[in-house]
Amino acid sequence: VPLNCFLIVMTVVFFMAGNSLVSLTHPDEVFYAQTAKEMIKYHSGMTPYLFDAPQFEKPILFYWLLISAFHWLGVTAFAARFWPALFGGLGVLVTYWLTFMIFRNKRTAFFAGMILCTSFLYLGLSRAVLTDMVFSVWVVLSLSAFYYGYRACPARDNRHKRTGILLCGIFSGLAVLTKGFLGFLLPIGVILLFLISERNLAYLKDRVWIGGLILFAVVSLPWHMVMVNLYGNRFLDEYFMNVHIRRIFEAEHRNFNTWYFYLLVTFGGMLPWSFFLIPAFTYPMKNFQNSAAERRGIIFLFIWVAFTYIIFQSAQSKLASYIFPVYPAIAIFLG
Repeated sequence: VPLNCFLIVMTVVFFMAGNSLVSLTHPDEVFYAQTAKEMIKYHSGMTPYLFDAPQFEKPILFYWLLISAFHWLGVTAFAARFWPALFGGLGVLVTYWLTFMIFRNKRTAFFAGMILCTSFLYLGLSRAVLTDMVFSVWVVLSLSAFYYGYRACPARDNRHKRTGILLCGIFSGLAVLTKGFLGFLLPIGVILLFLISERNLAYLKDRVWIGGLILFAVVSLPWHMVMVNLYGNRFLDEYFMNVHIRRIFEAEHRNFNTWYFYLLVTFGGMLPWSFFLIPAFTYPMKNFQNSAAERRGIIFLFIWVAFTYIIFQSAQSKLASYIFPVYPAIAIFLG
């Protein structure tokens, strides 16, 4: 049986099976499910509703996914968990694909996907009605699409380069439409730092980047523009100031705002594989005589991990799920 097929079976068993047996109990799960139900009630395709009033805690895409699942599968716990579970499986397969792109080794790619699939936090968020899994996978897809195009660059394969850049823009736009501006900041930050490390900022001069930015804008901006037009300062204050800006300068959970919080979260979230974290990150450095393609991929992964931690460590509000987009990169190092 091909290893990627085995991973698909694993994700179905680990993420889908039994999702109808436990009702939604976490307050955030109820928040998202109830919002989707009220959007159906009010026939609202654009404005999220909660307790019969508009709310702007998150962008619209996750609610659209929940509504589609409720229409197809009924208003059940299984339906509410369907999309996070499906995206969890997709994230495992994308991690497999990215690992194979870097190392050209199916066994290494399989181990990376298997480790991600069975890690504690990834397993938990694949079964939780939260935006984090969907957002994380869009970010991973955006970064992987960029790397797909960049990897072909030395061979001057413009077709793959164009495809990678355009898909990077689309996936980044979908990330913004799922959880906000971080969907743009994380991919573009990693990409810029990687190109600087490669001394190849000229890569940005290709006109296809304009197309990527246009696709990003087409995907991410219309809903935001509609909300500003309909609700004006009310939307701007709650969505931008309260949800985005305030969390940078004000800690929601003061006891989490420590320098070691995300280190502990990573150790706990990657269980049972956490005991291999130190050798996983030191091994590539000790074996840097790898091919140029592998070295480039390892540097890309290092920047992905480092930039994500720096961004979220600098914000005052800290939650375990904030650094979740870095888990596929960590799984690749472990693999």
